[in-house]
Amino acid sequence: MTRVSELLQATIAAHVAPDARVLEARQREGGEQGFSAAMLRYYDVTYTRAGVTERATLVTKEASLGERRSLAWLGGRGLPVPFSYTPDLTTAAPAPVCMQYVGARPAPGERARQAARTLAAIHHAALGRVDELPWLPRADPAFFARWLIDACWRRGWQRALAGEGHVDAYGRHFGPPKPGGAFAAEFAAYTQPLEEAAARFLRDMTALWEAGDSLTLVHADFHDEHVRSRGGRAYVIDWGQAHYGPLYVDLPNYFSRDEALLYRGALAELGHDLPPDEFLARYDAASPYPGFKYFGIGLWNWCYGDPPHRRDSVLQFIDMVLEGPH
Repeated sequence: MTRVSELLQATIAAHVAPDARVLEARQREGGEQGFSAAMLRYYDVTYTRAGVTERATLVTKEASLGERRSLAWLGGRGLPVPFSYTPDLTTAAPAPVCMQYVGARPAPGERARQAARTLAAIHHAALGRVDELPWLPRADPAFFARWLIDACWRRGWQRALAGEGHVDAYGRHFGPPKPGGAFAAEFAAYTQPLEEAAARFLRDMTALWEAGDSLTLVHADFHDEHVRSRGGRAYVIDWGQAHYGPLYVDLPNYFSRDEALLYRGALAELGHDLPPDEFLARYDAASPYPGFKYFGIGLWNWCYGDPPHRRDSVLQFIDMVLEGPH
């Protein structure tokens, strides 16, 4: 039996029935589940249990320890993530995990409601449980300052202003931009308002961290591609960027300000009732998060896109930082 066969068999035994036996596993050509940097492989699995032949679709990938532990912790509590199996919950390096395939994104009319209930359930389950989550990196003030502001935005912004092309959050330099643009002439005037927004955001995130009453397991990359729907319930996938931090950072990239109140209501139903004014003020404070996090996409597109030097490719992210979600 190959390594993949063993992984598929162990997953079926763990989550379908201990006596279920895989008869056949055929790898699919595609079957996108999420927006992961890891290589995903999809298998249509035929298995038998109690004399009945059934089928399931499973997904395998090499996952970080944080993702493997997060999936195991959440799944073990019946929370809405794909069921998963890994033989290794201790190795720091990436290791195999096999997961349930949970289908397509929620229908537009159900998108916000389903996701609100699901995310509220996950956040509520881990709220304040830092001692149970030692594997999670902390979304603390240093994380926001060094990673989100400096690495994801400021470093790339400064290189673009200098005409040197794009450097991403991991320090990878992509070379000089395509000829013909003048980034500094078009965008230098935005530096001060962006820096002011960054300073305000860091003050607000520090206040949330010090208050401590919203700290939980956060996905930290919560967007449409990472929310799937199965049986009328939303499932959250791709936990590779999970942190322990303020729940509000998971909201503005998915929910509008009005839609976020659906999440507040779902959290209240679980017993964590946040005053609406306070909730919305904190939502507003966290709203620059996705703009800073994904700013490099706009900078890369301005430098190297086809066509390059499109003003709207950068203005989109400036607007996300300065104005928040619409």
